[in-house]
Amino acid sequence: MSRLLLFVRIVRKNPPFVSNLLLQATFGEDSWAACLQHDLKWLAVSEKFRLCSDFSLVQWVGFFRSHAESANAIRKHCMSPWANISTHNAAIRVVGLNHTHRCERCSYGCDSNQQMALHLFKHHGIKDIIRTYVSGTRCPICLKEFWVREVLLNHIRRGRTPCKRQVMLRGPVLSLSQADELDAELRTFYQRQHRRGLRRHAVEAPCIRAHGPKMCFIFGPVQM
Repeated sequence: MSRLLLFVRIVRKNPPFVSNLLLQATFGEDSWAACLQHDLKWLAVSEKFRLCSDFSLVQWVGFFRSHAESANAIRKHCMSPWANISTHNAAIRVVGLNHTHRCERCSYGCDSNQQMALHLFKHHGIKDIIRTYVSGTRCPICLKEFWVREVLLNHIRRGRTPCKRQVMLRGPVLSLSQADELDAELRTFYQRQHRRGLRRHAVEAPCIRAHGPKMCFIFGPVQM
């Protein structure tokens, strides 16, 4: 996606030297221009760009200059379920992908925990259960202070450290109603962050580690 968006930006800005260099570039097997041609061929699989499947590089330049919304269309296609299909196969037949996550309440499928959590909340009203496993803004396992609850929740969700497993093994520390009350208390803060152009997990103060001692690790199957 980055290479395609850079190409669109070059076309739209039209810096003379860079544009001429791009159009005169040699198409060696591993050159940037050759990779761009493969990307454009892949992009032509999408509904928005299907009529461009036989375009030359010069024709693509003309198309992007006359279609200002192309960048958003490229981003949308890159996030679609078809984004990982091989260009060579896609020119012949379209093959569906096997999703790694399936909703237990409907037929929805996706490929990440984040997508599934968003689906469960938007379509079924179910919030992430991890909210009930931590309180405050400090990780109880590694003792890192994150200052913002959403940043702490992301730290636990990612599971790149033993923290997620250890938190899950210890069980919830909040009831669902307590977690909802905590979310309600923070709503004004998150709205203020949004007005400042910041996301919920925006970091303004550096993370620090509090003095120990740390908890001893426990072992066993995770119960949810």
